[in-house]
Amino acid sequence: MQKKILNSAPGMILLAHLERTEKRCGYKTAVDDGSCRLTWHGLASLSRQIGSALSRHVSPGSPVPVLMEKSARTLAVMLGAVYA
Repeated sequence: MQKKILNSAPGMILLAHLERTEKRCGYKTAVDDGSCRLTWHGLASLSRQIGSALSRHVSPGSPVPVLMEKSARTLAVMLGAVYA
């Protein structure tokens, strides 16, 4: 049975799931767009780095527009925006 997470923002639930999956499946492929393959560890790590960089420029909860083609890196940027 899963623990219920009460009073948590959807973004925090998403990041908690990402981090749990990183621990469980670290070096298995998370996303592969044909030109870039990221493991769960790589996706989480890149997302945290992007989030750290974004947090220097945006306030928490601020919208972050992302204009990119669909790709593995785009997913990392979107998750990075949630980390920010």
